[in-house]
Amino acid sequence: MQRRLKDINFLDVVLWIFRAVIIGGVIWGSIATIIENPYPMHTWIETIIAGVAQGSLYALIAIGYTLVYGVLFMINFAHGEFFMALTDRTMISINLWSFLRSILGSSNGEKCSIRQSVTSVCLSNFSLYSPILAGFLYKF
Repeated sequence: MQRRLKDINFLDVVLWIFRAVIIGGVIWGSIATIIENPYPMHTWIETIIAGVAQGSLYALIAIGYTLVYGVLFMINFAHGEFFMALTDRTMISINLWSFLRSILGSSNGEKCSIRQSVTSVCLSNFSLYSPILAGFLYKF
């Protein structure tokens, strides 16, 4: 116990106080917002669903980095550009299909854009990552 107290320096104390202030501010703001309740229930539900979806995307990207680092023992930050390019392509196709749906009256626009983005992910995975992984496994 005394060894731990000897290892604490001034910067550690300042950083712990800073962390406590930030966490306290977030908790206080969250409780104040919940008590005041300026938003209807459907807004809370939409926000929670959007937060879970965004967090899931971050988790998938983190798992991808972990797998790439675990296999190749180097971090490749090009995956972020790849994910963003596919996200932009999906949003453009959703907007295009929504526009065409408003003109033509079709209701399958979202399904087609999701199929298009999944197909592009599968094709890019097959064409880009499979040869790299096959070459890596061939060495062993």
